[in-house]
Amino acid sequence: MRFHQLPVGETFEYQGKLYVKTGPLTAAARDGGAQRCIPRSAGVRPVHAGLEKPPVRGAGDTTEATEAAVDAFCRTVMEMIEELAGEDPEARGYCRGRLEEARRRLLEQLADRE
Repeated sequence: MRFHQLPVGETFEYQGKLYVKTGPLTAAARDGGAQRCIPRSAGVRPVHAGLEKPPVRGAGDTTEATEAAVDAFCRTVMEMIEELAGEDPEARGYCRGRLEEARRRLLEQLADRE
């Protein structure tokens, strides 16, 4: 898939790193949020759309109730992001990617404790 085919807010892999598309030619690194330009024709690999559940890696698995609670929280935060970001697709995409990454890390930490 080419970079220009991704919707804003989509998480993707490019040159071995994860990014969130924030604009027609820009993306934010998921590990630190640094912005960079990406050519429209660059080959990318979509990872997880929106708040899709990525696989949880850890010593144990989180319980369904814990995961449901985290998902409910993330839905509420996403509603707030949509309201606050308004019509700015770059801000929504950046915030959505950061929330998705925070969700993944939280579930990993919870799985390690169980």
